[in-house]
Amino acid sequence: MAHVALLDPGDVLLDNCSSVSICRNKELVKDLKMDNRGIHVLTNGGSIHCDVYGSSTLLPKLTKVWFNEESMVNILSLSEVKKKYRVKMDSNGKDVFIVFAENGKQLKFREKNGLYVLSKDKVERILLTNFFNGRREQGQFFPR
Repeated sequence: MAHVALLDPGDVLLDNCSSVSICRNKELVKDLKMDNRGIHVLTNGGSIHCDVYGSSTLLPKLTKVWFNEESMVNILSLSEVKKKYRVKMDSNGKDVFIVFAENGKQLKFREKNGLYVLSKDKVERILLTNFFNGRREQGQFFPR
């Protein structure tokens, strides 16, 4: 029987069983720092050690997101997210977790194979928008 991946490596999982946030995609973590002790995360899929962390580019109030390119998927801990952002679960109709982010943005984590995910396509759009907004704020598109 062929193995079918449940998630794309570019997806972001909002996980209610994770006590830490870990990303495998460098674009999702900024201001990287070393932690001499790091963390060792145990899962039913194995274990992973992380000693680099930074702030989330999707949710900047998350300032301790671990980075490891060998992680199977990008994971945001629901427990950590709800401490910094309002989170709403809509199980009537849309079946979505909504994270109310900065500037009125809403990140919608939709059910995919029983997991709540921000799809790779949406993540890429958000990162691109953030990039261009940052350039505009720095005056790099419109000379003064």
